[in-house]
Amino acid sequence: MAELSGFDPDDEDLSGLNEFSVGKKIKISLADMDLPSWRHELLGDLELITALLDSINRVQPEDDAKLQHLLR
Repeated sequence: MAELSGFDPDDEDLSGLNEFSVGKKIKISLADMDLPSWRHELLGDLELITALLDSINRVQPEDDAKLQHLLR
């Protein structure tokens, strides 16, 4: 198994990825993956999750009608 400590995810040179694979039954080489698209999708997911957390954190217990009903 290849050592990951020297791997830089921001490095544009992807030639060393042939050594890395994921999966147990079906092995997928990271060199075969579209890493820029995958990164773009993950950053989009992170932005969405951050926005959801921000909106959740704005709701305080006194603003939550269902919680207030249960407490009564």
